Amino acid sequence: DILIFIVSKIAEYTVGPILHHAKYLCCFNNFVGNLPSAKEVTQKSVKDRVKEAINRTEKIEPTVEKWLEDVEKVLKELKLLEGIISEVRKRAILEEIGRKVNEMAQLNQNSKFDPFSKIPELPGMNYYSSKGFVLFESKKSSYNKLLEALKEESVCMVGLVRIGGLGKTALAKEVGKEAEKLKLFEKIVIATVSETPNIRSIQAQISDQLGLKLEEESDIGKARRLSERLSEGTTFLILDDVGENLDFESLGIPINENKKGCGVLQITWKREVCTSMQCQCTVELNLLTGEEAWTLFKLYAKITDDSTYALKGVATKIVDECKGLPIAIVTVGSTLREKTLKDWKLALSRLQDSKPLVIPKGLRSPNAFLQLSYDNLKDELAKSFFLLCSIFPEDYEIDLEDLFRFGRGLRITGTFETIEEAREEMLLAVGILMDSCLLLHAGNEKVKMHDMVRDVALWIASERGQAILASTAKDLRAVIKDETIKDKRAISLWDLKNGQLSNGNHMNCPTLKILLLHSSIIGFEVSNEFRFWGPKRCTSSLPQSTESLKNLHNLCSRSCKLGDISILENLQALEILDLRCSCFDELPNGIVELKKLKVLDLYNCRIKENNAYEVIGRCLHLEELYLFLSPSKEEFPLNVSFQRLRRYVIILDHSESLIDMLPRMLEEHRPSRALSVDELLEKLIVEECSGLKHIIDGNVYYVSSQSHTSLKLPKLKTLPIDGCERLEYIFPLCFARGLVSLEELDILCSCKLKYVFGTEKEHHLSMYQHQSHYETNIDINLLNFDDLFLSSYQNLLIFGLNIAVHVYQILKSLSCYECPSLSSSSMRKVIIDSDLQKDTIAMVIYSF
Repeated sequence: DILIFIVSKIAEYTVGPILHHAKYLCCFNNFVGNLPSAKEVTQKSVKDRVKEAINRTEKIEPTVEKWLEDVEKVLKELKLLEGIISEVRKRAILEEIGRKVNEMAQLNQNSKFDPFSKIPELPGMNYYSSKGFVLFESKKSSYNKLLEALKEESVCMVGLVRIGGLGKTALAKEVGKEAEKLKLFEKIVIATVSETPNIRSIQAQISDQLGLKLEEESDIGKARRLSERLSEGTTFLILDDVGENLDFESLGIPINENKKGCGVLQITWKREVCTSMQCQCTVELNLLTGEEAWTLFKLYAKITDDSTYALKGVATKIVDECKGLPIAIVTVGSTLREKTLKDWKLALSRLQDSKPLVIPKGLRSPNAFLQLSYDNLKDELAKSFFLLCSIFPEDYEIDLEDLFRFGRGLRITGTFETIEEAREEMLLAVGILMDSCLLLHAGNEKVKMHDMVRDVALWIASERGQAILASTAKDLRAVIKDETIKDKRAISLWDLKNGQLSNGNHMNCPTLKILLLHSSIIGFEVSNEFRFWGPKRCTSSLPQSTESLKNLHNLCSRSCKLGDISILENLQALEILDLRCSCFDELPNGIVELKKLKVLDLYNCRIKENNAYEVIGRCLHLEELYLFLSPSKEEFPLNVSFQRLRRYVIILDHSESLIDMLPRMLEEHRPSRALSVDELLEKLIVEECSGLKHIIDGNVYYVSSQSHTSLKLPKLKTLPIDGCERLEYIFPLCFARGLVSLEELDILCSCKLKYVFGTEKEHHLSMYQHQSHYETNIDINLLNFDDLFLSSYQNLLIFGLNIAVHVYQILKSLSCYECPSLSSSSMRKVIIDSDLQKDTIAMVIYSF
């Protein structure tokens, strides 16, 4: 070894004073000449290993770094000594050099490092850039909720849900950064799951970020190894793009609800995932407000105060079209950056026409995000209803019954035997769409579709040959003359103006299943036109071109003065006929021959010729009937039997003659009992029936002779009664057992009411403990009954003392106003004895 050789020689010549001076000089020069070789030997092997470790992204051990620093120090000192050598002091310098070389030799001997380097942990959440992320006020609430959930010891499963493109992943990363900064967890890991989870891919993403090698061969071995690692210390997993329930056991993710060792945040577009995975905290992300959307758009489109007024005007309209969806705002803004005003106007036009923009390579298309949500739908019926929703205009609150009827017209509700079964299936499909955030709740029995989502639905429909035409405020004469209209299966024309449909226009749509024409203009005039939902009726007959629509399944013409509608007799495929609020000459007899007609809606119609009841009575295939003809001099025939009828609203007239005639009709018209009211009724509303004494007459033979087990309203949930001044009781006692679903009972302004259950005779018999053919000791089964509201009853005793205790025990809310009979000490004692107050949320008894 050269260093050892040099040191030994230095010692030899420095300790031997008898050395010859010339020999000393010769050796000194040799030693100095060999110093460069010593340096190279000392450094080369170690530096080569350092370079190899760096290439492998490994971290050098601190002992190696210290060694390199020491070597550099010695070499610097040697170089300094070389520079100050003089003839006079060569021997002293040589001795110093000898000591440095000895240090180098020692360092060389210590260069066998083990370990030399190690694989470092991957960067944490700070690896993700925050560039372009703005924490707007609309997002702060979600951000704070997520962060608070991470701080909560008892929360180990969190969900973040909403439709794609809202920035859920970006928000989760920012929350992860803050949690890492606050040291809420020792390690925060993010992994992408996707719609079809790949267990090994998810495990690999997690283990890589933990610096863990999963060397086991089997799936269960890898899962157990990962679970063992995640059980040590505290780790928070952010699982992105979760499309279905995950099997944490197969993945190796341990969840202990009693110990926050491993927490999980699931990012999904399906609410069902959060529910089924039992997320303890579910957070929804809001759309951006108008002001926030404008701020974000300016950031990406590079709009400044110096931008032209014209450009800003177009830009604000583009932002409005994006409807607060961040991915759309970012993508469109980036696409239009530094483009001409002409390009901006073209982009606005395409957005207004629901056409996708040409997105530059490298930018994410909002259509792609939303189409992914559509593609991930596993239910084909839900996909079909998603596309159908695009038939409605922007921001429209879609009535679910309309959606069902149009869907039935397009034959997308399956091949169910009955309309009701098809409707139930539609509701399940709508639930899937709402769960996937593709539809939004818009109130009672209504949904909405985000405008950008609607644009994607129209685009998907056009791409897949579904041929849905939805047009607003255009020259519809050109649309009707367009040959492509022949291929349309559904056409909806909205906000029609006068003159847009002129005489002589003939539709040639052999494949058409749905035609919807709408105008909000009073006095809308067009020959041979349909009219929907307008505020004023307009004069027209059904167009003769309708005769060519042999495959038409659904015809909806609301609020129209239609005149002659005999052409309907030719629509043999018609299944749903909706003429609600319209006026026409007469109901054609030929409708009876429409064997496929299942739904007939004539609610609030005016018919000049009073033959409607007779025609309707012969439509034996009807499953649903909505009938209110006013005024009408015709009597409903007594010999009608609707054997297939499942759902109906029938109002004969408000005239006293028909009300007086109704009991006789029901008594004589026995087949009407086949309507099975008792099996289907969920809500019964009784209002302003001033002459009504009994809803069910407990004294008639039919009721009194029946066993209480056969008299049931098993689905009745709510019963509001108002303005029935002569009503004495609600139901006979024998009905009590059958009201298993009753939840809420509201009774107002029924002055003579004494009992909710039971007749006067029944309660007198019970009081004197006499028995007859009435059964007064009924075992009541009102398990769901929890809300009772009573107002303005002078004589009310509620249920009668014999069943009051039982009923009071299950109530959650009891409100009584102006009921002096309830203020008696006996009634109050019953209420107290029943332990009503124990579980009751609200109780008010107020008597004047």
